[in-house]
Amino acid sequence: MSDEVEMPNEAIERHGHAAEHGGHDAAHARGGKDPHAGRMTLVIILLAMGAAIAGKVSSEAELRYLTHDIEQSDIWSQYQGKSSRQAMAEDFARLAAVLPNASDPAVQQSIAWFRTSAAHMASDAQAGNGKEQLAEKARHASELREAAARRLEGFEMVVSVLAIAIGLGSASLLARGRRPRLALGGVSMAAGAAAAVYGILVFFGLA
Repeated sequence: MSDEVEMPNEAIERHGHAAEHGGHDAAHARGGKDPHAGRMTLVIILLAMGAAIAGKVSSEAELRYLTHDIEQSDIWSQYQGKSSRQAMAEDFARLAAVLPNASDPAVQQSIAWFRTSAAHMASDAQAGNGKEQLAEKARHASELREAAARRLEGFEMVVSVLAIAIGLGSASLLARGRRPRLALGGVSMAAGAAAAVYGILVFFGLA
C-alpha cells in the first residue's frame, strides 16, 4: 500500500517536469504560452492528490479487513471450544443416566448439572457467549470483513484508474499536434472524473 501512496507524489514531480518542457516546446512552436500545458499540469496534480487520498483509504480498508478477519477466526475458535464442551457435558449426562445407581440423588444432581452446562454452552443470552450468540457475532464480523474487502478492492481500482489518467495526461503534454494533445487530455480528465465518482460511491457503500 505504501507504493500506492508514494506514486502520486512521484507523479507530481515527474509530470510537473513534463508539463514544463511540454509547455516550453509548444510555446516556442507557437511563439507564446501554451494553455494546454498549464491546464493539464493542474489536472495531473489534482489526479495525483486524488490517488494519494484513495491510497490512504485503501490502506485503512485493508487494516479493517485484517482486523475483522482475525476477529471472526477468534470467535469461531471460541464456538468450536463451546461445541466440544457441550458434547462432553451431554455425553457425561447420558453416561450417568445409565449407571446402576442413576437414581441416587447425588447422581441425579450431577446429571442435572451436566445438562444445565450443556444448555448454557448452546445458548447463554445473559453472558452473551453461548454457541448461538457466538455464531451471531461471527456472522456480524464476517459482514464487516466483506464490506472492508469491497471497500479495499474499490479503492485499489480507483488508484489504478487515476494512475492511468495521470499517464494519459502526461502523454498529452508530450504529444505533437493539437488533436492528439486534446484527445489524450480529454480521456485523462474523463478517466479521472469516472474514478472520482466511483470512489465516492465506494466510500458510501453504494458500489
